[in-house]
Amino acid sequence: MSSEIIVRVKIPESLEKYLSERIVEDIKLEIIKEIQERLQRAEELLRILEKSELKEEDAKELERELKEALARRYGVL
Repeated sequence: MSSEIIVRVKIPESLEKYLSERIVEDIKLEIIKEIQERLQRAEELLRILEKSELKEEDAKELERELKEALARRYGVL
């Protein structure tokens, strides 16, 4: 089954006056492309996880490491 998602992005009035219809269309296409790429990566990750033989304790350790790496990346740690 395939679902469709409708997304609305409001362009601030302060920017709107500087954007041509062509630029707005380019922005729409880039947003669609980015979302599709992220969905494809998520789908690929799910395929990998379905084949995984990772044990629960290993998964918890991996989760801890990922959280720490993200925290460092965004300057929380």
